[in-house]
Amino acid sequence: MVEMRDADGRAVVGGRSRDKCVMLDVDDTQLPLKWENVSEPVALGTRVTLRIYFRDATIFAVGSGEE
Repeated sequence: MVEMRDADGRAVVGGRSRDKCVMLDVDDTQLPLKWENVSEPVALGTRVTLRIYFRDATIFAVGSGEE
């Protein structure tokens, strides 16, 4: 599960809570983060914090997908 919060880590951004981003039994090198019922993108340049909740997983890197 992944939750997107503001830069200070205090408030969830636009409904992107951990219970709406659940990934079960996934194994890949690039996994897009998607939240249920959230379609409005975060404004480009907005600073956010990601909280990643996992059990029995290894995360090597997190990126924005932009080159």
